[in-house]
Amino acid sequence: MLKPKRDFLKDFTTREFDILIDLSSHQAHPMKFIAARSGAMFKTGAAHPDTEDVYDLIMQVEENCPAAELARHIIHYLKIIKTKNTDA
Repeated sequence: MLKPKRDFLKDFTTREFDILIDLSSHQAHPMKFIAARSGAMFKTGAAHPDTEDVYDLIMQVEENCPAAELARHIIHYLKIIKTKNTDA
């Protein structure tokens, strides 16, 4: 099984991000692991049984959904959330 390199994982998980957007496929276990360890304030990605408690916004998409389509779905909902939470 592929596993992120220790130095990369330590560096990435100690950085502060506002949002982490996981566009990986349902089977990308290393990315799911990184997302779970990340200190990002808000995390989003495709629904997967292993990540139900990782993401703040979960997208229910087909298993072979292209990353570009997943990105469109995520951006759509992030815009809705932003609009509802701003005074603009």
